[in-house]
Amino acid sequence: TSLVPVQPQGERTPFFYVAPFLITSLSFAGLGRAIGDDQPLYVLQPQGIDTDDPVHDSVAAMAAHYVDELRTVQPHGPYVIGGHCAGATPALEMARLLRAEGEVVSLLVIVDGEPPHVSRPRPGIVTYVVDRVRHYRSDGRLLHAIAWSLRVAAERVIYRRVGSGRRRELAELRSRHAQAHAEYVPGDPVDVGAILIRSAEWMPSPEHDWLLRWSELITGELGLASVPGTHAGLVSVEQAGALAEVLRAAIDAAAVPDRG
Repeated sequence: TSLVPVQPQGERTPFFYVAPFLITSLSFAGLGRAIGDDQPLYVLQPQGIDTDDPVHDSVAAMAAHYVDELRTVQPHGPYVIGGHCAGATPALEMARLLRAEGEVVSLLVIVDGEPPHVSRPRPGIVTYVVDRVRHYRSDGRLLHAIAWSLRVAAERVIYRRVGSGRRRELAELRSRHAQAHAEYVPGDPVDVGAILIRSAEWMPSPEHDWLLRWSELITGELGLASVPGTHAGLVSVEQAGALAEVLRAAIDAAAVPDRG
């Protein structure tokens, strides 16, 4: 199964959250604790990431599989679904499928997700390094961040040269998912209320206006919220509380009824 119950307790309508590429449900444990024991949280992770199941080669196939999975927990709407980073595109397609079947989608949550065929703005290397040093120094994690970056760089070199077959399989999975996203062509705009939640490091520009692009794909009301911290750390233990607070407020604002 791709559906993992990160926090299954509570009578509130479940939040089904699509993970991106190679991020597993384990990465969302901090968010599961922070979101509260009354708000069920289920993460949908890609097939093939920790099983031998076939890898989906299209966003449409991912979305259809995820809809089948979430219905094992909640057969009918109203639904609350979302996508994290690259998971936002399958989440959009899930909303389209559910709406086409006459189901109610109360809220679509997009967390730091690039709209299809719009790239994340990339700062210059000097700007990026200065920004990261300032951020991690402010909360006392600068040395930890430097050590982590060095470890990741070393692992990439080692795995590239003597990596296991499993490491190569995961690299292939990522490549196939990236290709599926590149080939995805959105259909007609989806009539659903949504919110775009962005990290504080997200840098808008006239050429990369994510909110404008998402508004072209969604005809319902589209809200915007911001959480402190970095894109990479959104569901970390340090930042999960801020994201959980915004998520709960968005679900409440959408007037999603409790299951009880």
